[in-house]
Amino acid sequence: MTVPVSIPELERPAFFDGQRLEADDLAAMYDFHRQLRWLHNRSLHNWGIAVGFNVSGARGGSEVTVTPGYALDCVGHDLLLSLPTTLAVPAVSGAAAGGPMTYYLTASYIEDADLPTSETREGECKPSGAVRRVEAPLIRWQDPRSIIGTSAWRRGRDIVLASVKVLDCTLVSAPSVAERRSARPETQPFVAAGSSVSDATIWTTFTDPAGIAGIQTIVDTSRAGFQSTPLYTAQIVGTRVLAVKVGTTPGQLIDGLGSVSSPTATSFVFRLALPRNLRVGSYDLNKDAVVTDKKTLDKLRTTLKWSVSWMGVEG
Repeated sequence: MTVPVSIPELERPAFFDGQRLEADDLAAMYDFHRQLRWLHNRSLHNWGIAVGFNVSGARGGSEVTVTPGYALDCVGHDLLLSLPTTLAVPAVSGAAAGGPMTYYLTASYIEDADLPTSETREGECKPSGAVRRVEAPLIRWQDPRSIIGTSAWRRGRDIVLASVKVLDCTLVSAPSVAERRSARPETQPFVAAGSSVSDATIWTTFTDPAGIAGIQTIVDTSRAGFQSTPLYTAQIVGTRVLAVKVGTTPGQLIDGLGSVSSPTATSFVFRLALPRNLRVGSYDLNKDAVVTDKKTLDKLRTTLKWSVSWMGVEG
């Protein structure tokens, strides 16, 4: 089986009483957990913007502002911007062929050594060194057509916050979010389907103010695992017409209009409204004596093998 993500080779740091700890030991512990977090991010989450990183700017303006935000790049790096940032619009007159120039405003991961230092300390026997660095991504303008050099836009590594069109050093319009990608999975409905067991589907009659209106059965949907009541659709499966004789009364039973009633996350009632006492040519359909006879209901299960095929859509 092909592994879809790169798996790092890691050594788990270990310590013992009396051990002399050096910077490499503590850095190894930090790196171990960071590599595992990056693996978790790229294995179980989408890359893109998780929250924030909103970009504002007005038509004719010469700067944009980026709000604080959090994002993931395609290798699992965390991109954290804690404070609002304002950038000047690229100082270009337009595209070489005429018209406005398109730029992406992006956020990218910065390696430790390139982060600004917020605190340094003197060493015991060695020169001073950084002990704190400001966590922040690189926010910059990039030409989406550039594919060579350190400024080339790398899809998945350089997260697009917005795109702009620049003409005469000003914005042609407000920043566009069309190129943004969300790290949050798109909300999709949960769909499940099933069928009642034909020889175990028990049918009973139901009534309306005029009397017996049709037949019904309770359909168990618990195996689908719905967390809330879904939207159900259902239909009868099996032979459609039953020739019966109740006493001296011959006739035929034919299915009618189905509907879902009393839906829950684990079941629903399927009702089949039957047109009553119809005469079609030489056939008597759904006569009262036929519909209300207990043996007729049993034959729906044993002879016609009626079952209910259903689908539920949740969310």
